[in-house]
Amino acid sequence: MDNKSLSHTRWKCQYHIVFIPKYRKKVLYNLSDLILLIAMYRPGPMQYLEDMTGVKQGKRFIHYKIPQMESILKSTYGCVAFQEQVQELFKQPADYSYGQADLVRRAMSKKKEEDLEEERHSFIYGDDERAVAGCVKNGISEENANTLFSQLKEFAGYAFNKSHAACYAIVSYQTAWLKYHYTLEYMKSVLNHTSFEKIPGLVMDLKDMGIKFHVPDINCSKQEFRILDGELWFGLGSVKGIGEAAVGVVEERKKNGVFQSLSDFVLRIQPSKNILEEFICSGAMDGFCENRWERLMIEKSVLGVFASRHPITLFPSVRECGAVEIERLQKYHGNQNVTVIGNASDFRKCRRKPDGAEIAFFKLSDFTGEIEVCCFADAYKKRKNF
Repeated sequence: MDNKSLSHTRWKCQYHIVFIPKYRKKVLYNLSDLILLIAMYRPGPMQYLEDMTGVKQGKRFIHYKIPQMESILKSTYGCVAFQEQVQELFKQPADYSYGQADLVRRAMSKKKEEDLEEERHSFIYGDDERAVAGCVKNGISEENANTLFSQLKEFAGYAFNKSHAACYAIVSYQTAWLKYHYTLEYMKSVLNHTSFEKIPGLVMDLKDMGIKFHVPDINCSKQEFRILDGELWFGLGSVKGIGEAAVGVVEERKKNGVFQSLSDFVLRIQPSKNILEEFICSGAMDGFCENRWERLMIEKSVLGVFASRHPITLFPSVRECGAVEIERLQKYHGNQNVTVIGNASDFRKCRRKPDGAEIAFFKLSDFTGEIEVCCFADAYKKRKNF
């Protein structure tokens, strides 16, 4: 079968990426690739990921029309990913100094069009006052030099600093290694260092990982999230409204033994009414009584998550209903129509000032997270009696 030539989206005047139907290249990955992925996985450069990975995997190869580009872009599989590469693409083809190249890069990132059009002439033909030779004097055609400058204007707007990407890559590698080899310990640490609002998403991750997760228990939980017999227990200090009050509970339990009953707890701790209610509503006192009434909404209000059972389990799954999980909504943009189902809470309504029409607000949650919803006047009028 003949090779199918595919032109690169932006660099088609500089090189061609060629598809190879049959390849046997063994693909190896290292820290440099992780650094590159972090720099590329953002709006703008993300559109070149398919071409980049194709070259990495040996499915495609690159023919450069400007020879100097190969040594600069070879390590990133033909794609401009880093600010340092933008500087090199000024230095090598046109003999800019690194300082001069960085000044032009900054002007490009700030879109100073008037200055850049003057700089275009210097890049192509040179500038004797600054000792810039220019591309033409280095054997590059005027057409290719002009195209390269236009492309550099686009790339300079999003090119990432490689040293920053390297720092993120090291942390990412360490995080992935810990999460894989010490999953339970890693998730415990994450839960102990996250905000209250992010706990629901993390609890969903625990369920996906098959990790058993318990609501707080006044005799089993510590101040922070803890591991007990290979299972995770909600930290008393993470119950909404408890905070540092959990320290005294844990210290009393260590000193004088576990609490034998609700009365024993009250006599020994002498908690305020609010603290006692938060512990009861969170399920921390369930061990004293087997016939508790489930109060899921209260549980959610103090834990930030439906830990024992989510009301949505009473209905068909999100995907069975043809809906989208809340955590995936960020992938949708513009005027796309998306169906979402969940548990509504914190309902409130008000009247629009110009005409007094009613509008409504509420929170919608599922296993993966929670969002704020606004129901505008026309929609609310049609559906308020549902």
